[in-house]
Amino acid sequence: MADAYAIPPITSTLKERRAALQKAHGESWRRYPSVIRSHIKTKEQPEPKPGEVQWSRSETIALARHQCTACHGLGLRRGRAGKFGPCNCVLRAIFRACFARYRYIVQYQDRIRGSATSITRHGRDSRYSWGRKNEEYLADFYLTAKRTLTEPEFSIFRLHFLLGADWRACCLRLHTDRGAFFHAVYRIEQKLGRVFRELQPYALYPLDDYFSRS
Repeated sequence: MADAYAIPPITSTLKERRAALQKAHGESWRRYPSVIRSHIKTKEQPEPKPGEVQWSRSETIALARHQCTACHGLGLRRGRAGKFGPCNCVLRAIFRACFARYRYIVQYQDRIRGSATSITRHGRDSRYSWGRKNEEYLADFYLTAKRTLTEPEFSIFRLHFLLGADWRACCLRLHTDRGAFFHAVYRIEQKLGRVFRELQPYALYPLDDYFSRS
């Protein structure tokens, strides 16, 4: 039996996507959720700009929330001109992964080896490099957030994320209510999650790529 939620590649043409779905499911594909039909009816994806990060479904689907009503667990949302971008749940997941590594390094920095040596091979030539990856990550995380966020957002980021204050203490210190505070927290997570992934020339996410590069 064909997979009821099989989606042809987005890079294929509109006729190819429609024909593939009709061949697999007949006319019943019209009854599928709108999020799946949107992958079929969209126009061709515009060419990415030089240096622009391309988001793929294979990358976002593992980070997306299954209960998300915006992307329905796919991690991609259709934006302007039929261009697909990451859902907010994916951006928040990226930020939380980076923040979890930040907290781990701060908490266990006395037990983690400070310096690391890496080797880069180019054919017959090999090059060794020495660095303090953990300290570099802490600095990149903090400075990127400080450059990206506005002054009110950075105040919340510093109190809630870096100093560990709960929402009651933050609301009392910043003179705001609970709803406005959590809306600001979500905006901060989404904004920094996108920046951590799209940062050039070296992104903070994926974490394995950051800590393995020389």
